[in-house]
Amino acid sequence: MILPQIPDNLIAKPTLVWLLRSHTADTHTIEASYLTNNITWEADYIAVLNADDTLADLSGWVSIDNKSGATYRDATLKLVAGNVNRVQPIIQYKRAIAMGKMEDTPSAPQFQEESFSQYHLYTLDRPATVKDNQTKQFILCGQPH
Repeated sequence: MILPQIPDNLIAKPTLVWLLRSHTADTHTIEASYLTNNITWEADYIAVLNADDTLADLSGWVSIDNKSGATYRDATLKLVAGNVNRVQPIIQYKRAIAMGKMEDTPSAPQFQEESFSQYHLYTLDRPATVKDNQTKQFILCGQPH
């Protein structure tokens, strides 16, 4: 099909559109955050010893591997270290049942309250852009060698 012109309401690339309602006409600041899949990170540490092996310089690097399908421009990066358990969508539960990996009768929810103290949160001190299918490194601690 060939259109004589592109309709005004056509958005040619995937876009998130929000409609917000407010009871006042004031200016409001809005912050949105969400979790995404297929972005991983790991830390590597490098120790450089002096000539007589009595002192060492230690530096840490973070490698972020983005396979999410999206580019994140000027993002605030916060890295969480620890065993993070995320709620699985119901479709994954049904798929597990179909594959015989789970019983069809789910047990009652077993929630454990855990404080954030078991996790470590690292926040980059500046906005960063991480492109889709990019592995990017940042200095975590120490001086780069």
